[in-house]
Amino acid sequence: MMGSDYFIAPVSPSFFSLQAIDNLSSIFNNWVNLLGGYATNLGFQGLTFKPKFLGLVVQMAKRFNGGTANENITRFSNSAEKWIEELNESVKKFQMFSLLRGMSITEEEFKRYFTDSRPFIISKCCDFTSQLRSIAEKTGVPVAKLTQELCNKYKDSNTQVDITKENGQYRLSLDSIVKSYNNVADGLIKLKSA
Repeated sequence: MMGSDYFIAPVSPSFFSLQAIDNLSSIFNNWVNLLGGYATNLGFQGLTFKPKFLGLVVQMAKRFNGGTANENITRFSNSAEKWIEELNESVKKFQMFSLLRGMSITEEEFKRYFTDSRPFIISKCCDFTSQLRSIAEKTGVPVAKLTQELCNKYKDSNTQVDITKENGQYRLSLDSIVKSYNNVADGLIKLKSA
């Protein structure tokens, strides 16, 4: 991250992530002080420690299990949504802190790059089912790139993993994951071409 132009903070909807976000300002101050001696100055090449904060990607959010399935909408549990809201309120303080130091994009820039998201939550990624996670780990393939053939070959022996069944739990999970990852990638592409 020290040599990057931008950074995204991955979090989970939990108390521990909330505490970490509350500490980001002091962590950044410590890094800037620690790396100050290595900064670019008077024509000497060194580190330019000015990555800009883009927002949060919430991982491992629990999906809502009840109601009717709708592949266009991923709903998260009330508990997950509550934590996500608290995380977003907390990260807005860090965003203002870093914006004053030239180390964050503005809310307007966020809306321009991540058009389907609300500042400063770039994306919400649902918790992988344990089977999809296990298959992805065994194959070395990201969950978003799993095929039915890979699922058949690497699933647990007594489990049926059908990612082709419309409105099935594995298909809904996979569709949600792909949509979340594409949302992040689309925003980064817009940022790069700006």
